[in-house]
Amino acid sequence: MDGDKVKESAPDCASGAAEPTKKQDKRKRAYAEFDVVDKKSVSAEWQQEMDALYKYYKEVSGHQLNPEELSCTTNDSIIACLLEESSLSCAKLTDGIYKRMKLQYGVTESSVRTSVLNIGRRSSYGISAMDVNGLEDESDSSLWCWETEDLALLPLHLRSSLSIRRTARKLIHKRILVLSGTGT
Repeated sequence: MDGDKVKESAPDCASGAAEPTKKQDKRKRAYAEFDVVDKKSVSAEWQQEMDALYKYYKEVSGHQLNPEELSCTTNDSIIACLLEESSLSCAKLTDGIYKRMKLQYGVTESSVRTSVLNIGRRSSYGISAMDVNGLEDESDSSLWCWETEDLALLPLHLRSSLSIRRTARKLIHKRILVLSGTGT
């Protein structure tokens, strides 16, 4: 009879050892399913935050200044007003400024291009490839923006609001870099 108990308990031990393995598989499967759902949720949240940042960027950028209304008097101050917060490529920006100034101010296209490059800089506040041409790229994800290097060329009453918008763009850029994994 003792032998029968041993025989009965032996299969129980064997089946008991097999059961935890099955339970572990089920747990792993549950965790794997949770990971997929969690990754989708995180991905959706990431995309929502990126979309919100891009939308906010559009709100704090692209305010076109009108040199005639701002009483800009020199060619450099007119060009500074026209390039400030533009997202156009250098060629398109130069062409637009040239067409606007050629009749009144007698400028050449090459002199406008030279002035644009001396007065402003084009910065990317989004995600851009390393090998991209910073003057001509027009990808939406890069969030390109022309900024006047010397705010003294712009009317005094606009400088503080421009500085605030520049700071906002820098903070947006910093957050985009963190979310994209390219920032620190």
